[in-house]
Amino acid sequence: MAWREKSAREGFLFYIKQELRAAKWRDWKLHFYWEPEVNQGQGKLESPYLFNVTRDPKEETDVLVFNTWVMGPVLRMIRDFNASAAAHPHTPPGQLDR
Repeated sequence: MAWREKSAREGFLFYIKQELRAAKWRDWKLHFYWEPEVNQGQGKLESPYLFNVTRDPKEETDVLVFNTWVMGPVLRMIRDFNASAAAHPHTPPGQLDR
């Protein structure tokens, strides 16, 4: 496989089991659950946290209120993934691919 400087993918989704925990799109990461310490227990957020991971790599300052426009592309990415998963179901854990 040839090396690429830039990925063809603009974002990706973070799942733990069947739960969508966060979504990253370009320089933005939107959290639907917040667990600042590992294994502290899930904390589903009433409204998501948004971070610019380039400016704030430690994800310390929620900037959603100033950047609500980011919700559009992120939610579109999630919608497209869900449509793709419905058309092409995932292989269950432990089952061989066909």
